[in-house]
Amino acid sequence: MKRKGISTHRLQRRFAQLSLVLYVMLAACQARSAPVPALDFDPSKCGSDEHLSYTNGMYGWSFSVSQSVTVTGLGWFDQDHDGLSHSHEVGIWQNPGFPKLLTSLIIPAGTNAMLDGFWREVDLVDSISLPAGYYVVAGTYYSENPDVVKFAPCDISADPRITIGWPAYFEPSLPGQPADPLFQPPNRYLLINGAELGPTFFIEPAPTLQLTLVSSQIVLSWPSWATNFVLEASSHLGQGSAWFAVTNPVTISNDNFVETNSIDSEAAFYRLRAAGL
Repeated sequence: MKRKGISTHRLQRRFAQLSLVLYVMLAACQARSAPVPALDFDPSKCGSDEHLSYTNGMYGWSFSVSQSVTVTGLGWFDQDHDGLSHSHEVGIWQNPGFPKLLTSLIIPAGTNAMLDGFWREVDLVDSISLPAGYYVVAGTYYSENPDVVKFAPCDISADPRITIGWPAYFEPSLPGQPADPLFQPPNRYLLINGAELGPTFFIEPAPTLQLTLVSSQIVLSWPSWATNFVLEASSHLGQGSAWFAVTNPVTISNDNFVETNSIDSEAAFYRLRAAGL
């Protein structure tokens, strides 16, 4: 039995549909390219108001980085989106045991700083790169007219390159003897996983996978700095779907890894996965 051919009109329509899908996917990737908070936190689902507000000092949390992340800004928690009662100096230190201040800035009072989710955020003048290692982020806190600090011991969603360590704080004075906050790394680490939020930082997001049609091939590309991410493919999506590493040769072009696959009759889905996750 002779198989009927596909009309030129149908081919053009299918190509237009596929081009639209790819365009939407690329637009979504571009929308996610802006800096994002290191933590995805919903205070209505996790955490409680901190009760150590008798002292002025520092609040923060420790974290480790499995691969380099680029920090673009710092922020302070604004639970009710109504502004901050006072300014907060926020910084990041490398190696909490022998702290070295890497960067810091002032989050201004009121609504002067941009609101991103639950965070009042200020961009760094120059972004900094945090290589794999251990860090702490912390900021000054006043017990007079305090802003909410949330103790979050739950499983907070974080960028896959970041692992949350322990909540931390610094208290330079005894109860009933308030003093001005001292901008220095916290000296107390609570023996429970979680964070004192408080302070946070913003990073360039995990790499996104770009797709382009070139003749009868799909060209996939992602940033060449993402050396710890693996390109995987699957024939379907959903629970129980199997993903396999793509073994086609990978080249480097314009600071991107590039991998090319032929278009065939079977569906194919692609993703980048952080190695070890």
